[in-house]
Amino acid sequence: MTSTRSIAGPVVALVDQDTHAMRVLGRALEERGYRVVRATGLADLEHVLATGPPPRFAVVETRLEGNEGHEVLRLLAAAAPKARVVVVTNHATLAGAVAAVRLGAVDYLARPVDVSRIERSMWVDPPVDDVRFPDRRLTLDEHEQEYIEYVLQRCEGNITRAAAWLGIYRQSLQRKLKRMGRRA
Repeated sequence: MTSTRSIAGPVVALVDQDTHAMRVLGRALEERGYRVVRATGLADLEHVLATGPPPRFAVVETRLEGNEGHEVLRLLAAAAPKARVVVVTNHATLAGAVAAVRLGAVDYLARPVDVSRIERSMWVDPPVDDVRFPDRRLTLDEHEQEYIEYVLQRCEGNITRAAAWLGIYRQSLQRKLKRMGRRA
């Protein structure tokens, strides 16, 4: 659920299903003088926003159960439009970064990331030279692998559901996974 410590600093909303990661980051931010509120999903965040002051900042993991991550960003944009939202994710992708920025995030960071880097993103827009582009472009096979990994995660590893989502036969997906070096 949610919790708040009585600290007088700016309010930071942490939204993540990984309660351990949220607890560690929350403590680090509290030690730096922030008032931290925690939510494990959309319903928790709605409760936090309804019962307390709007957050000045939010740190959000967009890969939440039930595809709630983007809904969390939309809710923050509507309920706390002045909040600076930083996405910190275990599953960073270019498509995810573009979607997060379009929904109002000021930065998109891949874990592991230092709390000082998160704090810097909360206060200051990242400089253009801080954006790192890959030295080479991804091949079509690499893009396909990334998308298949994303779909499998969304389908909780269920090959049959993932194949239906991708519009291919289950056996075709199994062959692709075998070529990728993954057990089906």
